Amino acid sequence: MPRKKARNTKGRIIAAAWKLFYEQGYEDTTIEDIVFESETSKGSFYHYFDGKDALLGTLSNVFDEKYEELLPALSPEQDAIEKLVFLNHELFAMIDGSISLDLLARLLSTQLLAMPGVRTWPDVVSVAFWCRRANLLKRKEEYGQYQSRLGRGVAFHIAPSNIPVNFVFSYFFALLAGNASVVRIPSKPFPQVEMICVALRRVLPNHPEIECRTAFVTYPISDEITASFCESADLRVIWSGDATIADIRRHPTKPKCLDIVFPDRYSICVLNGEAINGLDETMLKRLSGQFYNDTYLMDQNACSSPQLILWEDGSQGAVLERGSNEGGGKIRTPGNDSGRQVYPTV
Repeated sequence: MPRKKARNTKGRIIAAAWKLFYEQGYEDTTIEDIVFESETSKGSFYHYFDGKDALLGTLSNVFDEKYEELLPALSPEQDAIEKLVFLNHELFAMIDGSISLDLLARLLSTQLLAMPGVRTWPDVVSVAFWCRRANLLKRKEEYGQYQSRLGRGVAFHIAPSNIPVNFVFSYFFALLAGNASVVRIPSKPFPQVEMICVALRRVLPNHPEIECRTAFVTYPISDEITASFCESADLRVIWSGDATIADIRRHPTKPKCLDIVFPDRYSICVLNGEAINGLDETMLKRLSGQFYNDTYLMDQNACSSPQLILWEDGSQGAVLERGSNEGGGKIRTPGNDSGRQVYPTV
């Protein structure tokens, strides 16, 4: 009897929490709200859960209870496929009416930030912060009257090989627009890609209506495989160079398939010496970090990586006055033909 009572107490807490998450939103639901709704106590709550975030891992319990509730409705005359279709239909209906999409974002953000060593990968942290509920709601407001929209169908994404996290942003954009996605992730063994995929593998099973419309794939260069995905696509999102985009466009698609392409793009950097001289040390370090990220983080292959750097207005003085032995490499001072070398902070 005590064990059954314990299961009931924990179950009531879980059921109350997910009900309130849907009605009030995760951020606006407090532990006190959950305790009151479940008719339990704070002692009982903390006996089972360390805090509110711990409840994000209990969605499978909600699904299990729903399946148990549906079992008596199954007919002995139904075959296995009919039973599976019925159960999935009822489960998806429950999800649509009781589990909000912002909780998926919260789950993913929480999983990413909990990854060991994630703070050493700022691009992964940026993904976690981007998919927070507050940010997604802000993006939603930007669309104003365009709240209701219908996706085109299946989106086939070809992510760039030199930017580890780009693939997941491409996926997010398609998901928010209502599309199913097949995402070809970079074939290079980036730790960031693995971290994000691990988080997605943990989160997506809690949202089967999204999981069944999501596929992340990787494969060596293969015209046959790429052609097969192109043939099924209603939308192609291609992040690559001009030559690769032209090569992919050789493959036939559906008549109404739309291509969104991000071809070769080039950037330049203009540094103003007088402005740099006016910076304090904090702002100079920030500028240096931003310059480093734009230039070196992606092996100078990103769109934002400057192919040409121009100095203007007192640049030579800026290099000499703000130079530091902690810089990254020798450069020739602007306008100096003597070949003298300095070590700038940037």
